[in-house]
Amino acid sequence: MLTRRTIFAIVTMAAGLALLRAFIPAMQRSGLLWLIAVAVLGPWIVWQFARQLYTAAMHGYVMTGIPEGRLHRDDNPNLYRNNVIATIILLPIVAAGAVIMLLDALQAEHLIR
Repeated sequence: MLTRRTIFAIVTMAAGLALLRAFIPAMQRSGLLWLIAVAVLGPWIVWQFARQLYTAAMHGYVMTGIPEGRLHRDDNPNLYRNNVIATIILLPIVAAGAVIMLLDALQAEHLIR
């Protein structure tokens, strides 16, 4: 799964964008800032999930929130398998969410119908 630092960064950025979107009227009127944020953050988050699966398949470890960081396949097979299965399940959900948010932002800017 994602490391604690990465999860904290994602939550912080999402909360910051939500606060900016809610409390700054200029950003509410300008969907361009929201489009830029979604176009940058969406692919980055999907890339993190895909990279996790790639390292699990090719190198035999996953990055976790535990202090050691790497969880190798041979050290703890059950926990390794659970992390890989969770990533496989969450990847399509996160990717679909990123696409939906991007399409919504593009429609708000009248770039697509």
